Amino acid sequence: MRIILFSVSLLALFGGELSKVSAQWAQTAGMQTEEVTSLAGDSANLYAGTFNGVFRSTDSGTNWKADTIGYPHSSQVYYQFIYSMAVVENRVLAGTAAGVYGSAIGGASWDYSNTGMPDTLISCLAVLGSKVYAGVNSFFHPGLVFVSSDRGITWIADTVGLPSKCTAHTFASLDTDVFVGTDAGLFRSSVNSGRWTNVTMGLPGRYINSGSLAVSGNKIMVCYGIDSANLFVSLDRGDSWKQEGSVSTVGPIDRIAASGAHVVVWARWDSVLLSTDYGGSWLDFGYGLPSGVPNVFIINGSTVFAGTGSGVWRRPLGDVKKRTVAEVTPSLKLLSLASFPDPSATRTNIVFTLPASGEATITISDVAGSEWPVFAYTEFASGKHEVTCDISTYPAGVYLLRLRCGGRSVTQKLVIAH
Repeated sequence: MRIILFSVSLLALFGGELSKVSAQWAQTAGMQTEEVTSLAGDSANLYAGTFNGVFRSTDSGTNWKADTIGYPHSSQVYYQFIYSMAVVENRVLAGTAAGVYGSAIGGASWDYSNTGMPDTLISCLAVLGSKVYAGVNSFFHPGLVFVSSDRGITWIADTVGLPSKCTAHTFASLDTDVFVGTDAGLFRSSVNSGRWTNVTMGLPGRYINSGSLAVSGNKIMVCYGIDSANLFVSLDRGDSWKQEGSVSTVGPIDRIAASGAHVVVWARWDSVLLSTDYGGSWLDFGYGLPSGVPNVFIINGSTVFAGTGSGVWRRPLGDVKKRTVAEVTPSLKLLSLASFPDPSATRTNIVFTLPASGEATITISDVAGSEWPVFAYTEFASGKHEVTCDISTYPAGVYLLRLRCGGRSVTQKLVIAH
């Protein structure tokens, strides 16, 4: 096992003064212990996909209730694992480990909406006009993208121009173009063309992770959770790319969401940043959000929502004011956990931060509750650490990483695909 120690000062990163939004992140009620994997909504309803089914909010995300009345196969754990959500017209879709389920918004039952598509893990969902796109995990099925023209009731394969075997991780749309990020690159298609074009040329790598693709105005944005690159933008629909230098000092960007001129990103050094001008400049936006990698961000109306291992957190876009260096709380005071790449094959890199010196334990657990230690009761100094873990003997599937230290714990999803 290889251990690399390193630490970062926020003062050095930002050079003395930060801008912040005056409010702070607040945890919402009703699902504080849930691992939230996906978020979707319209002006009246918000939906959260978790490892324990679907939750719904009708009061702008303040309170949540389970929305699985009539949910089929509710006793089978794989059907409760929700990996993606989408809202199309008056219908909500949930991508599970065994296909897509749909329900009328506010309806009392769910139906199996998988006609034309295999019963397999749906890694991402997106809506473009009247069409719904679904991305499939290639480990379970060789097909990659499916499209529906009837609100997700029936599906047809949409794979011309895509590699024969790779996983779709994320979608974004710009006008009539749709983009899909995969582990074999970024691809573009027009809504009615039926063909995908590779637009990876100019990007530093082919692997486009979940939550790492967004559109703000006429900018397509791709972030890379690796040390050698951060945020890349295209102004010509992916034909060319350039690195966005305005966030180059905050560490690799792992998550991004955008709506209009507003862009939110999460950097691996526990920084959350907000841009109100299409990524031209950035404000500190992390105060109050628990440490660790958010699984997903969305911007809904005037509020940003983060899906985490402790439910949904919300923060208004709010007013902006300056804060001095003395007001900044260093991220190294927080307990955090992350891993990359996602999914992992034979080895995974686990990055964690401890607020103080002490004994720490990291475990891997499967959906049945079996748990194996990466290391147990090992003494570490405070600060940031990185561990490389051999996962070659683990069966492919979805697991949870859990870090325990000082009576506290954080979790992070781990997908293994050999």
